Amino acid sequence: MVNNYIKQQISKGFALYLYDYKFDDLSIIAYNELLKNLDKYKVKPEFYVINFDDLAARTGAIPSTRSSWRTSATHMSRHTPSS
Repeated sequence: MVNNYIKQQISKGFALYLYDYKFDDLSIIAYNELLKNLDKYKVKPEFYVINFDDLAARTGAIPSTRSSWRTSATHMSRHTPSS
């Protein structure tokens, strides 16, 4: 039921805030659905992850491959522009 809601909202070009409590299942569904529906957005959307378990890796965009997205998100979050 939740999976269909996520897919429907993204296919209509809506923004979405998603909270995965233990597993990344819903985030993966949302990211893959976003990749399929990029043409539905007037402005190219971005996909971010906030990791509350590892505070050293607070945010980062998820790359297109599932196998390394956690590592890449951690890497990207550490390379933010300095003020």
